[in-house]
Amino acid sequence: MSRSKIQILFSIICLILAAVLLIINISTYNTVTQVFKKNVCYPQVVNNTDENEHAKLSNPGCVLPEIDPFDPVILPYIFNASFHCEQSTELTVISSDNRLVIQIPDDIDEDIDCYYSWVYRNGSDSSVSYGPVQVIPPTDGVQFGNDANVVNTSCIDQKTKQVIYRNVHFHVPTFKQVPLTNNDLHPSVIILVVESLSRLSYQRFMPAINQAMHDIGNFQHLKGLNRVEENSFPNSMALLAGRTITDEVASYYSGITWDHQLPYIWDTFKNSGYVTSFLEDQPMLGLFSFYSRGFRDPPVDFYPVEYWVHMYPNGTGNLFDNWDNPLRYCFEKAGSKLELFLTMCSKFAEDVINRQQKPYFLYAFHSQMTHDDFNNFQMVDQPVADFLHSLSPSVLNNSIVIFMGDHGPRMGRWVKPWGDQIETPYARVEGSLPFFAIRIPDSLDSKYPHLRKYLSLNEDRLTSWYDIHQILLDTAQGLFKPVGTRTKIPVAYSLFREEIPISRTCEDANISQDYCACNGRVGVNPTIRYWPIYAAKGLVHELQTIFQENNCGSNVTFDKILSGEYFYPRSNESWSTYERANFSIQVKPSQAVITAMVHRSKDANDYRWSPWKFHDPTNKLDSTEYTKYLTKLLCVDHVLENVNVTIV
Repeated sequence: MSRSKIQILFSIICLILAAVLLIINISTYNTVTQVFKKNVCYPQVVNNTDENEHAKLSNPGCVLPEIDPFDPVILPYIFNASFHCEQSTELTVISSDNRLVIQIPDDIDEDIDCYYSWVYRNGSDSSVSYGPVQVIPPTDGVQFGNDANVVNTSCIDQKTKQVIYRNVHFHVPTFKQVPLTNNDLHPSVIILVVESLSRLSYQRFMPAINQAMHDIGNFQHLKGLNRVEENSFPNSMALLAGRTITDEVASYYSGITWDHQLPYIWDTFKNSGYVTSFLEDQPMLGLFSFYSRGFRDPPVDFYPVEYWVHMYPNGTGNLFDNWDNPLRYCFEKAGSKLELFLTMCSKFAEDVINRQQKPYFLYAFHSQMTHDDFNNFQMVDQPVADFLHSLSPSVLNNSIVIFMGDHGPRMGRWVKPWGDQIETPYARVEGSLPFFAIRIPDSLDSKYPHLRKYLSLNEDRLTSWYDIHQILLDTAQGLFKPVGTRTKIPVAYSLFREEIPISRTCEDANISQDYCACNGRVGVNPTIRYWPIYAAKGLVHELQTIFQENNCGSNVTFDKILSGEYFYPRSNESWSTYERANFSIQVKPSQAVITAMVHRSKDANDYRWSPWKFHDPTNKLDSTEYTKYLTKLLCVDHVLENVNVTIV
């Protein structure tokens, strides 16, 4: 048979198949499922991996992006940030023998009376009570007892009767612990978390911390760490408890307290003889109180939430002002709340390891300054660098030190005319890649030198908070020898005891596809973000245009996003001038599910983007036959059951 006859026969077959499908579609609207994909008649679905120059198809695992922290797309949102807290001379201090005493400098001539009242945690993480106000004896001061670790102080000028000084103090009590387990080493652990710190924000804003880590030495960065869920709570639960608890699940339990609800890592440390501490600078809006009611009883040995609740007398009443107003970053004239927080961290570590000669586990979470604006990392930089430099040799030589974020930026200022930086594909990638640095102490390295070796091997591998949990679990149990050969793929690897396979995927690591940043794309969470809705509505508008061109007047409208992902720019594109995404959406009134790739672009010198359009690189939507069939299938005014259409 000649080639021309074969082509004619092929075309006839296509027309017959198209007619059959059209008849089925007309007669069985409520049962048909249609998928536009590569076949003998209709255009091929664009294979997402074919569009992706970042993915290495020979590698079934994860290739993570190298992104410029100063890419042009983010530059309009970066500005200098600073603040200053007024500080006065301390008139009340804690002495070396844990007494509250008055300390009047020689240059103060006024007659001053100073008062104190004990501050107590009032049965929850958001309420405090106060003891009676009493005069501080000018000679002996006041001894801290076993029932109170926080004290509120004030001083009054006797002549004017005006309050001239206020402060709040804490002390670290002596802890009674269970005997240490028989492990040969019990390294302490410091984990300092700064809310929303991404790897890119660290590169942009934290040169002082970077220098401090270099000065101290042996900090190792996990560049392949990928968050597992959207915000602080689920990511922290993966680290602290090794459990998957989504935001949706957590929000269902708004009335509960979290006492003994999960296998918290601090309980494992406590059972091994460690002194434990969990510190938050805003406990009334903390990890466990944001959705629920926090803890009824203190979950750890050192849990001075009353110190921090006292600083916020209005509770959550001035929520955004507390986050955004630099004046709220200061407490009275005692300095910045961040510096007070870091002082609490260092005093706990130094006291327990030096005075009490015990190992400790400290999880410290700071959120106020960086929750809403990533520029504020500039203000965190020097205080944290000073904190790291302040750690004594005994602490550094016997403690695993971790500095990290929980996820990247999730909140951002609305900056006109560009919009909100955290709603862009670039920011979605940044949000999925938190910063993480860890230092193995010399005392541990000298006996187990493979720990740093494995961390080095895993620096660029895909990792998650479940892996960090495994490191902590091993440390609490004294497990430091290399892991043997595995017969099954685990969810969590011990990053300092074994090598992560290069073939590891987000699915292997229990990382939701909504947040996976591997292989040139990153997912979206359609239930939280608004930005994808604009792209999805652009997809619907494109459909409406096709329907109008084919004389169909059905009112097809956007219903909801089912799933989606953004693509990284290719070599001839940039984050700031081109965006491409793939969405599965549901439309009304038909309830049909439509999957399509859309894109938009803009000139580098203009903030205005073009409308979202179908991504159709081979102009297949120019086919009249294709668009007519699409119109016939979807341009209806009634429900279509089980209709799934993939366009282009």
